[in-house]
Amino acid sequence: ILYTFSGTVHDSATGQPLERAAIVVDYEKAISGTYTDEQGRFSMKLSGGRHIVVVRHVGYVPQRQYVRVLGSTELHVRLPSVASQLE
Repeated sequence: ILYTFSGTVHDSATGQPLERAAIVVDYEKAISGTYTDEQGRFSMKLSGGRHIVVVRHVGYVPQRQYVRVLGSTELHVRLPSVASQLE
């Protein structure tokens, strides 16, 4: 059974949506992936269970999270910019 896995990606400082952020599921196995749209939204189908999700965007610190999919699941991510990490 496949479930809808969706969510948003925003800049952690400004709250602005991040277009073209890469969402990669089970990165080591390269199972699935997609990009955010102009509103920072993404959606894909995933099998149930535990997945490793990596969210990345040029100029931002990548984020890696474990997500348990037991039905339709949402993930909302706020990425810090690389510049903010250097301060």
